[in-house]
Amino acid sequence: HNNSHALRAPVANILGLLQLIQQETEEDHRLSELVSSLEKTVYQLDQVIREFEHLINQSKGGMNSMP
Repeated sequence: HNNSHALRAPVANILGLLQLIQQETEEDHRLSELVSSLEKTVYQLDQVIREFEHLINQSKGGMNSMP
């Protein structure tokens, strides 16, 4: 749990910062597009981290349970 939090905390921070930037750049169409692209990439990274965490948890569960 601590490892996933350590990995996901920066992602959450980036997403929060992106929301603030988007609010400030609504007038600048090109910058807004760049921020949106960055946000999409961060969400993809977040999904990879979640999948990685799921695999780790499955691996730990498999090692702990005896057939």
